[in-house]
Amino acid sequence: MSQDKRAFYLCDRCSLIYCSPVTYLPFDVEQSRYELHENNLEDPHYLSFLSRVLAPVQERLHGGMLALDYGSGPGPTMPVLLESYGISCALYDPIYAPNAPSGQFDLITSTETFEHFQHVSSSLEHIRSLLKPGGLLCIMTEQWTDIKRFSNWYYTRDDTHVCFYHSRTFDWIGNHYGLKLLHNDGKRVVCYQKIIKKPHDE
Repeated sequence: MSQDKRAFYLCDRCSLIYCSPVTYLPFDVEQSRYELHENNLEDPHYLSFLSRVLAPVQERLHGGMLALDYGSGPGPTMPVLLESYGISCALYDPIYAPNAPSGQFDLITSTETFEHFQHVSSSLEHIRSLLKPGGLLCIMTEQWTDIKRFSNWYYTRDDTHVCFYHSRTFDWIGNHYGLKLLHNDGKRVVCYQKIIKKPHDE
């Protein structure tokens, strides 16, 4: 139980903690909560915070890459950050940029989005389908570390947060979805590379 009395479940296979679907917010209420987020492009601290998701892979970034910010929110910032690398960034968000992306991308970023996934498996399948073989996936979401402290953890006080990941969860995701783990700081930033299948792997 969290402080707001929501019930959660712990997966004994991958250590994902997820909220009971009966406690999901109505769509219009959830959207109104996102409107309260202060994502200010003029705030250097906010830009610095988000840029951390690119730091582990910055040597792999180069002009001409095609990027997608998955879960871009009401004030997309990633196109601004990627512009300095000469990278064009498309946007996808179920609420604010709902047009389905077409094609595949060299880089997908997803910052402060994974904790909102109500259908984790289908969201991961969707992301993987949009990532080119050898492409990079960079994620930012705070990870839980101590089950004894979970119910008092500030991250659970946001009732739009419905799933919470452990380092073991990201190990499992990599193995299950064909993603090579490049970086996991154990706190907030995780980076993968989509494994290129060889002909005999098909």
